[in-house]
Amino acid sequence: MLIAFNTACSTDKDEEINSGEVGNSENESVYKYLLGEWICCYQYWEEGGISLSQHEAYYNTDDLSLTFNEDNSGYLKSEGDDELMEVGLSYDFTYRISGQVIYAVLAGNRDEKWSIISLNEDELSLKWQDGDYFIIAKFVKRKSNEGKVKSIKIKTEYSGNTSTTFRTYSFVYNFNGDLNEIIYNNKKIVYELVEGNEMYITWYNGDKFKLIDNRKEGYYADVYLNNTLWANAKYDQAGYLVAVINGEKMIKYEYSNGNLISSEDSFGFSCTYEYSDEKNDANIDLNYFIDEFSASYGNLYDYTNNVELGLSGNKSKNLISKIIIPNESWDYYLTYTYERDENKRISRILRESIDKYSGMCLNKSIIDVEYY
Repeated sequence: MLIAFNTACSTDKDEEINSGEVGNSENESVYKYLLGEWICCYQYWEEGGISLSQHEAYYNTDDLSLTFNEDNSGYLKSEGDDELMEVGLSYDFTYRISGQVIYAVLAGNRDEKWSIISLNEDELSLKWQDGDYFIIAKFVKRKSNEGKVKSIKIKTEYSGNTSTTFRTYSFVYNFNGDLNEIIYNNKKIVYELVEGNEMYITWYNGDKFKLIDNRKEGYYADVYLNNTLWANAKYDQAGYLVAVINGEKMIKYEYSNGNLISSEDSFGFSCTYEYSDEKNDANIDLNYFIDEFSASYGNLYDYTNNVELGLSGNKSKNLISKIIIPNESWDYYLTYTYERDENKRISRILRESIDKYSGMCLNKSIIDVEYY
């Protein structure tokens, strides 16, 4: 998530800003690429060759945006603390393209001229100028949520009685297609990119973590709570999570052929995993959310909640078929079977809790996966 966003919004060097694909393109090509909604992720201000005191800003909301429609109408959205290229309110507009310049007439007959510095299917950079004062704004096109997991609904029925429990996870994505919120019943986690490799994570109860992600260069990531290191995660060179350490507590993970095969914490609790032939090909790690022992279910955080804490590495390539708890005090194991819909996406999962000794089903969960 962090890497994708930073690549899209990288504007540290002029040559990156100026390396677009417009060149001598005909107006028709520019027009085709331009259509759609563009979210501003960065602005840079300069006057008289000198960067202004507030010389640049990064954004992770869609408060500032431009939309270009096929009928040469458009919409400028400016609702953030900053103005979008000196426009402080939201306006409808009409536009025309000449070469590498967009000429826009905002409602109220305000004329704007935006020079296209770079443009491709996913990124747009514009320059607004008045004399020796100019602003460079960089945009990313809003990504579609189509095909992403929208919710996971878990209905569990218990043998021998009529009790039934219901659990629902919902998933919200930002304009860049990255996971922005996880909602469990009426509580939610919010992920907010700060800058570079840093992110704020607001837990279900309102506690705020800070994630510093160094997994690409140093194979580790740190989570801070109230400016104190709360957990440290370690990864192997293939990108798999191998350990999470929380003070004197630790959980270790072991992999084989791209799948997690065992986990064990410092208290001796361990799980072993077997796998189906079904690919773990949803955009989120379904194994995490259908494993009774990993997801938090909206409760207080634990160092085992690696996905919700932003600490997960590469997910297992297959979906689990069985989870076994070797400890003799645990008298059951879990089995999983899967169904796919007409679009070949995992749509329903049957999870059964089986008594180790009698083979009887203690409870079963019907897990429905819904997509945008």
